[in-house]
Amino acid sequence: MMQLEGHLSIEELCQAVQISRAGYYRHFDQQAPEQAAVALRDAIQKIALQYRCYGYRRVTAELRQAGYRREWQTRAAHHAGG
Repeated sequence: MMQLEGHLSIEELCQAVQISRAGYYRHFDQQAPEQAAVALRDAIQKIALQYRCYGYRRVTAELRQAGYRREWQTRAAHHAGG
């Protein structure tokens, strides 16, 4: 059972706010891709500001060097219905 910093389990927290665990995980699963997209946009903006003369190829290379991979594209296409 997953425990959080406050030493309450997910089950206990869901009972406290009167939502189902399935509802919690459904919401969590929907928010994770959005958070990943925000983190990616943040990384792109930081690179673009640091290296103003870089085009998309160099920015992409910097992202890959920083550990970002193309998997975000396939997830985004999947969620968009593509």
